[in-house]
Amino acid sequence: MATRAKDACWTLAQVLVVICIMCPAFFTWGPWQAARAVSEATPAVMASLPAGCPAFTVNHGQYGCFWFGTQTQNPAGYYLCAALLAACVAFVLFTGMTGRGIYSLLHGSPRRASQLFIPADGPGGRGLTQVLGLMRTREPWLLAGATLLMLSALLLWPSISASFAADACLDAGGSYNYSAGSCDLVENHPSVALFSTWSSRLALIAGLVGLMALIRGSLAREA
Repeated sequence: MATRAKDACWTLAQVLVVICIMCPAFFTWGPWQAARAVSEATPAVMASLPAGCPAFTVNHGQYGCFWFGTQTQNPAGYYLCAALLAACVAFVLFTGMTGRGIYSLLHGSPRRASQLFIPADGPGGRGLTQVLGLMRTREPWLLAGATLLMLSALLLWPSISASFAADACLDAGGSYNYSAGSCDLVENHPSVALFSTWSSRLALIAGLVGLMALIRGSLAREA
């Protein structure tokens, strides 16, 4: 198959993954963060939901049924959705960093996965390095930056999830209990700032370092 045809196939795969899988997964995963069990809803809210609805979400003051249930009610489905979203992001990042698909069509000079490494018989190739090849100047920075950004997202995930849940709880007329992770319609609880926990602060540091690594890698000269 010609190189141009391969580029078109990779581009089509990227577009299909983003439109058909990644976007639906994201718009399912997002509301799932704030989905609350119907048992936490007020009588007026319960009356507006269809029969058999396991959970509900609030969007700009509008209550809607969320048929997948809460994270507690359906943990397998929730983590499957999160894993699918993460896999799509990883696919887009990997194909983009290795010069496949849209990158190669825009730049006209595809950088295949084999081009990311100096051949095994290159300078200094001995033992394990000879087998794997020596990484070019910019690739360690790009790889480290992408890894740190993914780590930052994972560390920030619990805080963002709690923030979504707190907003939904406030819309429902309650107060979110951060310690119990539930919406309390009776008592008031203190709010917790987004970057007040160690995990969110560490996520901020990892994100900044990862961004600087990506910039450093994009400016590095190819070996």
